[in-house]
Amino acid sequence: MPFYEILTISKAELSDVILGDLLKHTSRSVLDAGGVVRGFAPLGMNKTLPYRMHKNKEWHRTGSYWNFQFYANPKLASKVLDELRTDHRVIRANMIRIAEKFQHYVRPKE
Repeated sequence: MPFYEILTISKAELSDVILGDLLKHTSRSVLDAGGVVRGFAPLGMNKTLPYRMHKNKEWHRTGSYWNFQFYANPKLASKVLDELRTDHRVIRANMIRIAEKFQHYVRPKE
């Protein structure tokens, strides 16, 4: 299974409960379809965006950055990205394939 990372900008000032629900829903989508969640990492909460962004008839100047790492087949990865992009709490989401297989990501023992 390829290793993916989704970099996400969510709305600023979301409560911890709402942000937790968003992360839980995302990870549940991956796990239910047979993927493996590697982790989440907050990259900055309530930061000024590099430029104002438009989503759902709203303009945003601040946002919370976080990334989500997981192993999944390409169809599932695309589905998860589409779900995030259509979620009203997310401003932007972009996916990067880090490695084609697990062996390509982990260094062999010397």
